[in-house]
Amino acid sequence: MKKSILHSDHRQELLDRVAELQAGDQAHWGSMRVEEMLAHAREVAAAVLKSPKPEKKANIKQLLGKYYFFYFKKEFPKLVKGPKRFDMKGKVSQDEFLEEKQGLIDALQAFGGISHQLQGFHPFFGPLNHQEWGILVWKHTDHHLRQFGV
Repeated sequence: MKKSILHSDHRQELLDRVAELQAGDQAHWGSMRVEEMLAHAREVAAAVLKSPKPEKKANIKQLLGKYYFFYFKKEFPKLVKGPKRFDMKGKVSQDEFLEEKQGLIDALQAFGGISHQLQGFHPFFGPLNHQEWGILVWKHTDHHLRQFGV
């Protein structure tokens, strides 16, 4: 079974790892500070929770990328650029570590209480279904926690 934020044990694994983060932790790759990473992961999770039903269909490139990512790729690749709206570089103060840490915890916990099917359009993969969003959020969060050694 692929790990998913929708599965309580998998979600708890991520929550336990978030709890290990400390202010001032250094990234093993990339240029985000730990509080920027927390804000980034929180923003992405929150966007997934409220994303609207997709209005477009996937193109062939998106279908192939989605198939590869969900069935063959175990981890997010390092240093991949995401949409600008989720770029938190320089937008989060180091003093906001505890607030951002709790914000990510709250966002991840919210997946345990959703009563709707996740849906939405991903810029690289196209439309994703409920299960695919669950896997994607888990992989994305795992990627950033590994970035900071937890």
